[in-house]
Amino acid sequence: MENGRCTKRYPRPFSDETSIGEDGYPLYRRRDRPETSFDKMVQGSRVTVDNRWVVPYNPYLTRRYKAHINVEICSSIKAIKYLYKYVYKGTDRSTVQVHSGDNEIKAYLDGRYLSPPEALWHIFEFPMHQEFPTVYRLQVHMPREHQVYFNDDTTPDELRNRMEAATTNLLEFFRYNAQHADGRQYLYSEFPQHFVYRDKKWRRRKNLKGAIGRMYQSNPSQGERFYLRLLLTVQRGPTSYVDLRTVHRVLQPSFRAACTALGLLRHDREWWISFEEIAVFASGYRLRGLFVFTLLHGAVGDPRKLWDDFKDAICDDLPHAITRFERPGLDFPDSHHDYSRFLIACDLEDADTTLNVNYEEVMEGL
Repeated sequence: MENGRCTKRYPRPFSDETSIGEDGYPLYRRRDRPETSFDKMVQGSRVTVDNRWVVPYNPYLTRRYKAHINVEICSSIKAIKYLYKYVYKGTDRSTVQVHSGDNEIKAYLDGRYLSPPEALWHIFEFPMHQEFPTVYRLQVHMPREHQVYFNDDTTPDELRNRMEAATTNLLEFFRYNAQHADGRQYLYSEFPQHFVYRDKKWRRRKNLKGAIGRMYQSNPSQGERFYLRLLLTVQRGPTSYVDLRTVHRVLQPSFRAACTALGLLRHDREWWISFEEIAVFASGYRLRGLFVFTLLHGAVGDPRKLWDDFKDAICDDLPHAITRFERPGLDFPDSHHDYSRFLIACDLEDADTTLNVNYEEVMEGL
């Protein structure tokens, strides 16, 4: 109970048929049958007990285990994330200890706690997870900005040799296209489907068992690296950074200029591509933060169009949050969109104190 009301939203409304609500949770059939209802005194108040108070259950499980077991229907794709989390969650526990100094071994063992289901899985040597197809992590870096590893005692000559010999799958991608013509019809992300990266070289696959490439994420605040990645998503078979910046036989001064020449930056296309990629795995909270960032720093030409295209992903966590308010007047259509605009306006108002941004003018576009 909270403020005199049930936090689980009981009693539920009557319903003639079972249906799926907008938030993905089922609305079970609860028939209005006055002949089966009865009155009961609860904390000094008379309460009418009927079908609205019945918690979903399974008769067999209730009788089998002689316990109260709540059973719900999982019909949404979101249930996968919910169920997978509980496989490794483990039991609830709290540890309080007073000691002096830091015991790193004990801290590691506590952090490596295995729940009974996971421990049993290890004992029987069952596979913990499976990944198919193989995913290649494709590096994206600016010219001469790739990583070079060396020890503290490395001599200048050894360091120079390491720098000259260091390579990445991106550099080898350019080198292979410069020396061979059979890979120039593929994008950088498509390359692992037909070639395998082994011994720091790309080689033609003998068996196409299935592999996909995923470039490291980049956001517009990283400048030229973001536009380099954007070019790699559309340019097939580049042989070098210079070739990547060449558009219609004209060498552009920067990667952004090359994107502009290809028409990739018109109508906020670079922001649209970023949201399309990130919306697949990011939460609504993260997307709202990115949206605020684009309004403050991204010089978005049409924020309303960007909002209309991705407002459902930006607000995906708010419908459930609104139901927890339990306040009247919040059940109007698209209330989660209005709530999201309110949160965005609050973030913009906070930025106004440090960045001198007129958030009211920005919000007029939404």
